[in-house]
Amino acid sequence: FRVFATARDGHGGAAIANVPIRVDAPIRIATGQLAKLPLAIYREDGEPATYVPSGWMGDAKSMRVDPAWTTQPQAGKNCMRCEFGASSGWGGVAWQSPAQDWGDRRGGYDLTGAKRLVFYARGESGGEVVSFGFGLIGSEKRYFDTARRTLDKVQLTREWQRFEIPVSTLKDGESLTRIKMGFVWTVASSGQPIVFYLDEIQWE
Repeated sequence: FRVFATARDGHGGAAIANVPIRVDAPIRIATGQLAKLPLAIYREDGEPATYVPSGWMGDAKSMRVDPAWTTQPQAGKNCMRCEFGASSGWGGVAWQSPAQDWGDRRGGYDLTGAKRLVFYARGESGGEVVSFGFGLIGSEKRYFDTARRTLDKVQLTREWQRFEIPVSTLKDGESLTRIKMGFVWTVASSGQPIVFYLDEIQWE
């Protein structure tokens, strides 16, 4: 803030002075919608969504995602099939709240109290390398993710494996009060198509 003052001398003369004032007050973060835990990210096809897999990144034209794949799910009737078919480059998908938002709109979920992000994954052939995580939006954006984590370059097998990203211990300045991107996967081409499957993605 800056305070301005005008002084007059009674003879038609005047002067303006100003001085800056710093107001020391806490910065308030617009929190997300309070989540009821466990909070499912991927549900059976047709059930209401929380986060939406709308944040397609990289070579999006080479990606295919089928959320209603019925062959060998981990649980229930469906799993999610993910394919990156390019021979070079990279791609990925972010589950966003709200959809198609990269930090310009309010949204996200307040996941305070959550201990971990859990999911199951398997590869089509085994050996597929995929990175997983949550929270991509940096503090340069108005509505950023208040915490971020990555499980980098996971090598999958043909069998379902359970993975978790712990969040019980946060760094200074981090919180779970506004997570805009609840789940993210990225892949880099290995020269041939990459196919893998996801199931039972949830915060708990």
